[in-house]
Amino acid sequence: MKILLDVNIVVDICAERLPFFKKATQVFAWLMNKNIQPYLYSGSVQTLIYSLATQIHKLDRPFSKSLEIARNELNKFSESVYWWSALSEDGQVFLDKDPEDAQLIKAVNRMSEDSFLLTRDKQLLKRFNKAISPEKFIQKYIESELEWQKSIPFCDLKKQLDEYRPEIESSINQVLESTTFINGPAVKTLAEDLSSFSGVKHSIPCASGTDALLLAFMALNVKPGDEIIVPAFTFIASGSMVSFYKAVPVFADVDSVTFNIDPEEIKKKITKKTVGIIPVSLYGQCPPMEEINKIAAENNLWVIEDAAQSFGADYNGKKSCNLSTMATTSFFPAKPLGCYGDGGAVFTNNDALADKVRLYANHGQAKRYYHSEIGINGRMDSLQAAVVSTKLKHFNNEIDARNRVAEMYTERLKDIFKTPEVLSTNRSTWAQYTIRSEKRDVIREKLSEKDIPTAIHYPMPLPRQEAFSYLGQNDSFPVSDMLSEQVLSLPMHPFITEEEIDFICNTIKEVLND
Repeated sequence: MKILLDVNIVVDICAERLPFFKKATQVFAWLMNKNIQPYLYSGSVQTLIYSLATQIHKLDRPFSKSLEIARNELNKFSESVYWWSALSEDGQVFLDKDPEDAQLIKAVNRMSEDSFLLTRDKQLLKRFNKAISPEKFIQKYIESELEWQKSIPFCDLKKQLDEYRPEIESSINQVLESTTFINGPAVKTLAEDLSSFSGVKHSIPCASGTDALLLAFMALNVKPGDEIIVPAFTFIASGSMVSFYKAVPVFADVDSVTFNIDPEEIKKKITKKTVGIIPVSLYGQCPPMEEINKIAAENNLWVIEDAAQSFGADYNGKKSCNLSTMATTSFFPAKPLGCYGDGGAVFTNNDALADKVRLYANHGQAKRYYHSEIGINGRMDSLQAAVVSTKLKHFNNEIDARNRVAEMYTERLKDIFKTPEVLSTNRSTWAQYTIRSEKRDVIREKLSEKDIPTAIHYPMPLPRQEAFSYLGQNDSFPVSDMLSEQVLSLPMHPFITEEEIDFICNTIKEVLND
């Protein structure tokens, strides 16, 4: 639900205008209690100031003083709301009988289906089916005997957008105005921001996390038939890109505590054809990279950390993506740091490898139309880069929030489930909060009945996938098989509330007690 406040409602609240103040404040307080922050329309700023100042002026204050008070009151009030943007299309209202009303209607129609305009304007209430008066709102929602329950998103990108909307819209608009959509300044800025954040010398933004893996293989000169060790329990890209490149993915089982690749299993899989290892930092936690790097060094292998879920995580005082020969990440929208489409990055401290990645990502050309290598179009576009750079400014706070959310989940569920465990050397980004239960499917069904979303990451180990059947790797993967049957990911994002976590956990306990 989104609620856009008309000017008259804001004036009622800020000026304590009688007899309307009580009902307007009652609605506003209910929204705050339900964690539903209402919106102001940015196209109404001048009208808000003038209308409130006019009301204050009625109290025999000079109008200049009334304007000053109005600005201060609205500035304070705006801290409790979000701003809904005015777009160019909102200007096409001159022929309407009431242009300001027409702008508000356009604004609300851009919101979600269950959005309303809270207003006392009788003409708007007659004209617009999404307009609702405070009296009707109180009757329908506040005084209703029906229990109102806000839907719980699995990953609340809408809430995140609302929190950063002015910054994100500004950064996107800068790209639009520059019209430098490919290799624009925003991409260079992002590369610098990622390196500064992670401590890696070279950060090369690219088109996706999948392309990032492909570019890393190209830079490392992987050849057809080369064997590369990957976890049996992870997303398919880690193994599929190896196959796509005509190399051979060799699957290793994972650790039952962290779900990350088991170093002892890696040792069992090394042959004369092995050239590298791809440990995946699953669910936001890094695997034991020191041990893995040691194994690699002893066998003359490279290591690519697949950090698609862990950018921002810590391992022994260093950041994920700065732990191995190379690293890759994904900025898929639902990742801890995501863009608004596909995006990724490659990381390395090796100058030569970085130069190769940049070359291969741009059609193998160092100079326009002069190609020294066969490359791909693996570039990140400027719009996505601008979004990621903007979100990166808030990322440390979001990681802190994710860790607080994980702690709340664990405190409530630790006595009934095998809850996730983060090793003392690590700090996770909590891309997922994933429990284990033999009653996984029953729990998931019951949570779905209460509109609580869940996900299974992942329902089938990679070596069991039909796509890899040609490999004929029929080894035993007991931990991966067990996890695929038991794991269940719960809603996880920085903006989930303690009330929502309580609802989720209490629902789970009810299921187990039935």
